[in-house]
Amino acid sequence: MLRFVAQNESNSIFNRVEYDDAVSSGKYTEKIWYTEADSKVRDTHRDVDLVKIPIDEYFEVGDSKMLFPMDISGIDINAKEVVNCRCSIVYL
Repeated sequence: MLRFVAQNESNSIFNRVEYDDAVSSGKYTEKIWYTEADSKVRDTHRDVDLVKIPIDEYFEVGDSKMLFPMDISGIDINAKEVVNCRCSIVYL
């Protein structure tokens, strides 16, 4: 169990650093959410798959608003949208 907690926290931190770096670089203005596109993807994550938005806007993932996958600092974050998320993001 502790391994899964550590894995989730590490991925969340990595995604935060990646987002902060993308914003501070000034090179990117947009982002796209990607799922693993398999049968395990949550419906709420499938709904944002391939969605492109401005870099500073939030993805609406179920009832949560997230800047990037596994964003625990977003708005109204629900753990079911973060725990074991396998999604990724690309900055453009």
